[in-house]
Amino acid sequence: LTQTLDIKYYGTPLKDKNGTIVGAFEYITDQTEAQEKAREIDKIMAYNSNEIANVQAILDNVSRGELSTYYVPVPTQDPALMDSNKTFETFSTYTTRTIDNLKSMISNFESASAAVTLGELSTRVDGKGLEGGYQTIITAVNNLLHDVEVAFKEVNGGMERLVAGNFVDKITNEYKGDYNVTKTAINDVAAKM
Repeated sequence: LTQTLDIKYYGTPLKDKNGTIVGAFEYITDQTEAQEKAREIDKIMAYNSNEIANVQAILDNVSRGELSTYYVPVPTQDPALMDSNKTFETFSTYTTRTIDNLKSMISNFESASAAVTLGELSTRVDGKGLEGGYQTIITAVNNLLHDVEVAFKEVNGGMERLVAGNFVDKITNEYKGDYNVTKTAINDVAAKM
């Protein structure tokens, strides 16, 4: 035999009518297959635990805005680990897509911010390729940019009318907060002129 076997050995004494041991009954059960399965399960559990810890670390990074590290499962050719590896490859795909979407969105925000800094108020954030909640964020920011652009054009128009000596035409759009303060100030200047 070249294979090591996992066995359980049992021995029971055989006694005669008087209780004297006259022999023994011995038997052996082969536990090799069960032990191999137990070792395989332990290996799968260890692999899964390690990969879950790695996924958690990546998700923790993403939750804190750290987007430089991607999750890549430990590669394996072990047949016992292939199903687990496929599952973690799927996690890798999803976490990579999430990180890439966030990076894309950040890059698009930075481009729009740079354009607005240069006075290009008609700039909008590009949401191409983003969907769901990402698209909701893009839409909200673009709505904000639109509102600022419209209000700024109204203020500029009011100022241009004042410079041209037109003190009759007022800013008539309804605004709230700081927009309304600016509108009121321009309309008040026109009225006083």
